[in-house]
Amino acid sequence: MSSVTVPPADGAHRYGSDMAAAPVSLREKHAAQTRQRIVDVALGLFVDQGFDATTVDEIAEQADVSPRTFFRYFPTKEALLFHDLEERLVLIQDMIVQRPADESAAEALVQALCRMVDEIESTPERRALLVRLLTERPSMRAYQRTTLVEHTEERVIATLAARDGKEPDDLSIRAMVAAVTACFDISLRHWTERGAEGRFDAVFVEALAGCEAALPEGRIEIDRG
Repeated sequence: MSSVTVPPADGAHRYGSDMAAAPVSLREKHAAQTRQRIVDVALGLFVDQGFDATTVDEIAEQADVSPRTFFRYFPTKEALLFHDLEERLVLIQDMIVQRPADESAAEALVQALCRMVDEIESTPERRALLVRLLTERPSMRAYQRTTLVEHTEERVIATLAARDGKEPDDLSIRAMVAAVTACFDISLRHWTERGAEGRFDAVFVEALAGCEAALPEGRIEIDRG
């Protein structure tokens, strides 16, 4: 994989910026507002009093919903931290499709993953909360890896395979996605352990370069001797 350069995020070219909004029913609008209210209340409580000290009942009460309604939107408290995962996955897929046709699948994926972190970098409170939780709670890191990395892999494999005219079970696509997302995961860990200082994409590119440099050129022959 050739070296990857990730340009600074451009507010004029964001995911879905030229996509027409689909009509939304009153019921869907109400559900979206309720969901966002739960998220806003929960994140505010997490910042003010800590994740562990905040209960689902407390979130539900302040969001003016029942605990049952809360669990209809979110299966766990941890899910609140990745409340926009589905939207981000769709945006990653859109970004991959919109990348230049002559760009490698690996570079298209790297560019898309970096954009996923843009909002975290530009939102100090959310970044600080994520840093604290990922560094202090091993269970949160495990949830992040399972929820974010594994779900991302599933979705982008299908998108990249379709983009390059390959089958979703193509080994080269699956192996490349696994390698890039593994670098993304360790880069996110490295970045958060150091207080999320500096740009994430610089850490990510460094990790990718280190992975590439560690592999020998050409095909590896297995020594059966």
